[in-house]
Amino acid sequence: MAEVAEKKLSEVVLKHDDPMVMFREYIFPETRGKVHTLMDFAIKDIENDVIMRVYWKKIALSCDKMLSDYRSDKNVGNPRPAVCDVHMFGDSLKAYVFVFPPQDGGKDMSADELRREIESFGISYGILDANINRIADEKLYLKLIQIAEGDKAVPGTNGEIIDHYDREIKYEIDEDEQGVVDFKNINWLVKVNAGDVICDIKHATAGKDGKNVKGEVIHAVMGKMPPIPQGKNVSLTEDESALVADIDGHLFFRNGGFNVDEALVIEGDVGVKTGNLNVVGDIVIKGNVPDGYLVKATGNITVEGFVSASMLICDGDVFIRHGMNGGGKGVIRAGGAVTCKFVEGCKVKAGGDVHLESVVNSTLRTDGGAFITSGKGTVIGGKLSAAKSIEAKYIGNDKNIPTSIDISFPQGFEQEYLRVRSNVNDLTVTLKTERSNREQFNQKKKMIELYADDKAALKRFLQTLPVIHEELDLYDLANELALAQKELDPMEEVWQACVQGTVSARKIFSNVHISICESNTIVRRSLSNAKFYLSKGRIIQGSR
Repeated sequence: MAEVAEKKLSEVVLKHDDPMVMFREYIFPETRGKVHTLMDFAIKDIENDVIMRVYWKKIALSCDKMLSDYRSDKNVGNPRPAVCDVHMFGDSLKAYVFVFPPQDGGKDMSADELRREIESFGISYGILDANINRIADEKLYLKLIQIAEGDKAVPGTNGEIIDHYDREIKYEIDEDEQGVVDFKNINWLVKVNAGDVICDIKHATAGKDGKNVKGEVIHAVMGKMPPIPQGKNVSLTEDESALVADIDGHLFFRNGGFNVDEALVIEGDVGVKTGNLNVVGDIVIKGNVPDGYLVKATGNITVEGFVSASMLICDGDVFIRHGMNGGGKGVIRAGGAVTCKFVEGCKVKAGGDVHLESVVNSTLRTDGGAFITSGKGTVIGGKLSAAKSIEAKYIGNDKNIPTSIDISFPQGFEQEYLRVRSNVNDLTVTLKTERSNREQFNQKKKMIELYADDKAALKRFLQTLPVIHEELDLYDLANELALAQKELDPMEEVWQACVQGTVSARKIFSNVHISICESNTIVRRSLSNAKFYLSKGRIIQGSR
């Protein structure tokens, strides 16, 4: 094949009618009737085959130009030296050369000449000297041969938090075949001792920079690090490989971190000896809370007995082993979950899920889900509102007492969600537009020297440059977008949980009002195993 390649080029024709086939073909006098294409000469191994198939258009157009230069030469009969064309692929990580043979007795290309040509293309790193010498020594013409290879950047590894404890409190509620719950056997407190490891921490790595064939550094992407869940009374070890408890106490996960709290324990009832309680941390009351008292804590509230017309307010969870009869004055406000046998005549507000046996003539709002599924599992009268699904055994009763069931967003959430989502969209568009404008600006800026001698043309060209907002720092803008997206992600989960929320029960009596995201319906007759959900803005009834 090398012998054929060195023959004099007599004619250049286009063999294929298909416009996608861009390769010019050689026809040699000694081999008339047999057509040789550039592909015949160039593809000799798997690597070349892959390269050619990906970049064949670019290479073919370059070859066409080179062949056209041969034919347009006024001194066709004069000797023409070998010439080469260089191609860089894969973000300039690899460079290849395609050498055209000399014409009419011209000079072959030496290794030093080839190196100078390669250097003129800015290629200075990863030179494959052995290949360059082979091209010159073996006269490897009309073949695509690699002559340089850079080093890929190796991305860093992501960090990882390996928890030793669950982040959500798990209530183990034992229920017998008759649906009776033994609230005495709920083990939900997690005790830890000072020095106990709460989670292991694997830090992100920086990765390894690479370099392209031009000698330019390819910066490695730093691994991402999840937030370290360090809360109160929890600290990092000296080598920052773990989080450990600083004190003996109960472990809770809240506000994005693990916290160890010391609990205040009241051995009996709340009364005149204790007065109103306002504590930092958790409080455990082993007796009852009678009428008129306030129990407030920054952690969790646990009551082993009954609660009457009192107020329980905390940032964490509320657990009442028996129940609360508020007589129309009882109040529970919890930042977390509420677990109780029953509430009657109460106002309840919870930030997390609620688990109860019955809700009677009460106003209950939770920003989580409501599960009235153990024991009697009844919701009678009043209003039960949740941001997620509501499940019960029975809703309403056979006396048709008006009962309102509502699935809706937390107060003020919808406006804030739409604001944050709009901010993310605006930042995304701004960043994309600014990046595109700066790329166009830099590309066009390189062409200004072409118009240096024609001031009128230069003025017209400058008017085509995109507007660049110099006051915008793309790095800061990208960070701002990342923070906004981080704020939006959990809000998206709340939004989806609400619009996909369902109301389901073993039996729903008549005169039950159901609302899902401001769409409303009234149950006119008793239904068994019913489930209500939202579809295209309307409430649909189905089976659970």
